[in-house]
Amino acid sequence: MARIPIALQLYSVREDCQKDVAGTLKAVAEMGYEGVEFAGYHGSSAEELRKILDDVGLKVVGSHLRLSVLQGDELAKTIEFNKALGNKRLVIAWHDPEKIAK
Repeated sequence: MARIPIALQLYSVREDCQKDVAGTLKAVAEMGYEGVEFAGYHGSSAEELRKILDDVGLKVVGSHLRLSVLQGDELAKTIEFNKALGNKRLVIAWHDPEKIAK
């Protein structure tokens, strides 16, 4: 049977990420996690984050996003950013049903 790697949704440590994203990712790796799902990038570029991830041995399993970054001109930027991270999965965290109906 294939082993399923364990990843952490970074929303659960968002306050730590806001203070020190590199230190938080290092701590997550030291806890034994093999991957992370981003919930914001905390002012870091994709290249900066990718270097940190590579340095600590973490993979990106997804990014938790707002619907607005998948619409219009933002879509191409979001795809480019996530390709640079090595991420293949984009997740809409939540969206107001009233706005969807419009």
